Amino acid sequence: MGSRRSCAWIPSEQTRNLLIQVATKLNSPSHHTEEIRLTKPKIFLQQSALEDTLAKYVKEEDRVPLLSMKHVTLDDRGLRELIQAESYLAAIELTEKMLSVYSNSNKHTLHSVQLWFTRIALLVKANFLVLLKI
Repeated sequence: MGSRRSCAWIPSEQTRNLLIQVATKLNSPSHHTEEIRLTKPKIFLQQSALEDTLAKYVKEEDRVPLLSMKHVTLDDRGLRELIQAESYLAAIELTEKMLSVYSNSNKHTLHSVQLWFTRIALLVKANFLVLLKI
């Protein structure tokens, strides 16, 4: 439990209040009539940026062969498998692929918001904070 706690992202009070407001509106029966005005996040991440950052912090000989997207289903179950195997880079790539499904939509869903939270947590866990542009 201690390691999980040290990796937790603690949002600012303003962010926490906004997330509570969004979650409340998404769960309300009037969700379809009310429009939640949020910016639609997009992924502007190139594969090479992740690889460059990984190469910068981890020596080639220290890298262990890990699970990749080729070894799992391309859904929530596969994402859980990658996270459990600590294949964070592959999990980050899978969240990118999964979020691309929502790129044409103007509305957030509970699933898309959860994917964004998972992606941000993975970027933090993998020490890719430099790639987060908020």
